[in-house]
Amino acid sequence: MGEAKVSRKRLIQAIQNALEPLPSVYAGWEGGSAAFDALDRYSDIDLTFLVDPQASVDALFEAVACELERVSPIVACYHEPPGIWEGITHRFFRLADTDEYLLIDLAMLRADARDRFLEVERHGHVLPLF
Repeated sequence: MGEAKVSRKRLIQAIQNALEPLPSVYAGWEGGSAAFDALDRYSDIDLTFLVDPQASVDALFEAVACELERVSPIVACYHEPPGIWEGITHRFFRLADTDEYLLIDLAMLRADARDRFLEVERHGHVLPLF
């Protein structure tokens, strides 16, 4: 496989561009390997967005998918079954024009959820997007 055409930075920016202007999205941050300052070529992109409890997470994920499609075709999208984590919904994306190991783990966290998944010992020092 040749060099990746689309960088993780470009993907993060595309997702931020899709969600930051929306009034139902209050904040966004990057976690995972980036939060532990341990990125390598096998690291996925772990993004969490704090959203209005009344927001349609399906509509938010659709806004992200539309923006990602402008950057690179989506070749796979996994919808985590509802109810695995209270107050949080995940989708995972794989894009055509990225390194084969670069996946996007995108979470919509309802503002009324009890857990924000911000414990430093477990989640590192998250990197604010907005």
